Amino acid sequence: MTRPTRSRRVGAAYSGSGTCDSVAGLPAAAPSATWALALADVTEPGRVALALAELRTAAAKNLGADAGTPVEWRIDGATPNPQAGRSEFAGQLPDGKFVREQVAVFAKGTRIYQATVLGEQLEGDSLDTFFTGLRIGS
Repeated sequence: MTRPTRSRRVGAAYSGSGTCDSVAGLPAAAPSATWALALADVTEPGRVALALAELRTAAAKNLGADAGTPVEWRIDGATPNPQAGRSEFAGQLPDGKFVREQVAVFAKGTRIYQATVLGEQLEGDSLDTFFTGLRIGS
């Protein structure tokens, strides 16, 4: 596996139900897939569950896929939330290219996170390494 190239992006405010100052993302591209981690602070605890659901729905919609139900998935240090989980989608990019995507959404307090892997084929060992390697600091 080739080491991904990295870049850092800070974008406009999260546009879902939450309000926050900015969305930060750390994408990395490798020959077979794009790996990314994004976070936002929705500022109010009551908005976290809906924001997690919206992240998952938006990821699916971007590929023309159904959001379905996430598989339960936990990360040490995350705040328990019924909307947290890991999902897999298959669909098409705007250019018509068929891709698969795995997305995990989770929260720590009012910060919401989305970890994503997107590619034509997703390798199981690489996916497991990526998702099990995620950590939340204090």
